[in-house]
Amino acid sequence: MGAWGTGLYQDDTACDVKESIKDRLIYGDEEGKRYTKEELIESILEEYEDYMQLDDDRAIVILVLADILWKNGMLTDNLKMEALKIIENKTDLERWEENKKLYKKREKVLEALKIKIESNQPEEKIIKIKRRPKPYICPWKVGDRFAYELKSEKAKEYGLEGRFLIISFERAMEWGDRDNKYYIPVMHIQITEDNKIPSTYEEIEKCEYIIDEYNPKKEKYRYSTIISDNITSRVQKLYKYIGNFPVTGLLEDEYIDNGIPLWLTWYNFGDNKIENYIKLGTNKNKKINIEEYKKNMQEWGTRFYDNQITFDTNKEYCSLLHVTESNEEALQKIMEYKKNIIEDKDKDFLFWVALADAQWEYGRLVDDVKNKAIEYIEKDERLKKWEIEVEEIKEKLNKKQPKERDVYKRVCLKANWKVGDFLLCQIKNEELKEHKWYEKYILLQVISMQISKIDFLPTNKYCDEEEIVVLYNWIGDKQIDLNKISELELVFFKDEERSYGKELKLIGLYHLTKEELNKVNIKVIKNDINNLNADKITRKYPYMYRYNINNFDTAVIDALEREEKRGNLIKDFEE
Repeated sequence: MGAWGTGLYQDDTACDVKESIKDRLIYGDEEGKRYTKEELIESILEEYEDYMQLDDDRAIVILVLADILWKNGMLTDNLKMEALKIIENKTDLERWEENKKLYKKREKVLEALKIKIESNQPEEKIIKIKRRPKPYICPWKVGDRFAYELKSEKAKEYGLEGRFLIISFERAMEWGDRDNKYYIPVMHIQITEDNKIPSTYEEIEKCEYIIDEYNPKKEKYRYSTIISDNITSRVQKLYKYIGNFPVTGLLEDEYIDNGIPLWLTWYNFGDNKIENYIKLGTNKNKKINIEEYKKNMQEWGTRFYDNQITFDTNKEYCSLLHVTESNEEALQKIMEYKKNIIEDKDKDFLFWVALADAQWEYGRLVDDVKNKAIEYIEKDERLKKWEIEVEEIKEKLNKKQPKERDVYKRVCLKANWKVGDFLLCQIKNEELKEHKWYEKYILLQVISMQISKIDFLPTNKYCDEEEIVVLYNWIGDKQIDLNKISELELVFFKDEERSYGKELKLIGLYHLTKEELNKVNIKVIKNDINNLNADKITRKYPYMYRYNINNFDTAVIDALEREEKRGNLIKDFEE
């Protein structure tokens, strides 16, 4: 849950919200003007719109807002009433129910907050608005390629002296804090076959990509890395500029990742990549023993739940309670998913103890599971390595279990449309009522689906499906002639010059709830899965925005207006 204590600000979300409020109080809005208390609240709720959809996160956002605004004499009656309602209804306490001690501590924190915001708040503080510091600007641009010569002792040791690492600036990542935001490069790293620096795109692409990490759950590799240090003139001298070329995008077996570790510097970078090259290999010469790698990932610490089987069993059972109708169904599903472990006499004991522990915590422990777990605890010597923890679990299982906990039911998102569907979509956002294209039609196509895990559950059984769409350079006042679709071109949702080069977003994530579908006018006019090139598109332009019913029409209008200025928009209506 992102919390490391029961204090109001001992939580990741709470700290983020606090920093967001602090930023607005110190620096004002984008124009450097002071926010009114109503504007500040609206701005924070808009920034944390996604958080407001989840009860736990929503409670944190409201409570932190109430606390900080009270201290600054800016707490409104409406926000105060909302915060008090959360405290009185114990909405925030639900996530602490599994630990009575922590529950009581959190309850005291909220009671203190209640007393505070019910008292007279101080006079409104007038904080002098400061000028926002100028951010560090990375001198490199997206698409830049650099050569770094290997000449360290480690390079000599492995016979790599004189060869070059090729650094490709693939995309920019926001870095720093709210007082000083800037962008750093996310890079692909290649290695040359010899002591020559490639000079053309084709020559560069022949160089192999060095693996940074393997993810056994995704069964894919990470090839990207980042360095958060500033690129000084001294650093720049170490890296020979080759030129600016098209970005590669994702490799076929690559997963999206920010490319951590963060501890790298521009000075130890080369030796780190040499180690990865020797131990992990490249996209064309992988040295990872996947089975051995998975085996080594089974345990990552000394505690009972620092084990893949115990951890997964506990988390998957808890997740199943949120998506199934009953404890019986959840138990049936977890035993079905873990059948291979249950039948493996070297692993089954871990499953039964972890499951019994999870069931007890939720007040749903059944006798068969309890008896199996206790039998293993009492007789299986393999559990001795966790003796203290396992004895605590046994003691717990022999006690009267707590009252059955309520769990909210999680509904899987299901796609509204199919891959290949062409969607005729009418601009209906009320905020665009005065726009010349209000109620005009635009054309989208679903080219792929984003499949997201639900908690720790198997993706093939429980997942969220959300449509990935592309936009065409067409707008009209009626349905498009289907024969004209083949003549259209795709349009970037985002095509802007930034300090680090062009920011391009060709695809967008756009999923609507059943209720939202009733508020829009979208219909399928054709399905064509031929020539989708979805894999090619999503690998070359893998980064996208998640749009919603409130901002999608505006994003489309911005994109089509840009294409209109470029003379690249087909307008199918009389002006």
